[in-house]
Amino acid sequence: MKKEKVISEGDTILSNMLLLVGKDIPLEVIAQWTSKVKNQVENWAAKVYLKASDNIVKIPKYPNILLKRDEALDDLKQNALIVEAKR
Repeated sequence: MKKEKVISEGDTILSNMLLLVGKDIPLEVIAQWTSKVKNQVENWAAKVYLKASDNIVKIPKYPNILLKRDEALDDLKQNALIVEAKR
């Protein structure tokens, strides 16, 4: 049986930070990430948000965990379009 991760206050804060930069990631997904990944994503989201407010900041590389999620969502959308076109 797989042990469920507890959703922490930090996970909720990270989720809210991601929403500020246009990324809607479920809390259950964030809870599964390692601390290192959470820190990378938090750093990226904070810098993107600051940059959007005309602050001079260097945005770090787009986190791999978000890239993989974007690619998976793109695949799902593409498959949905193919199924819809066949109807």
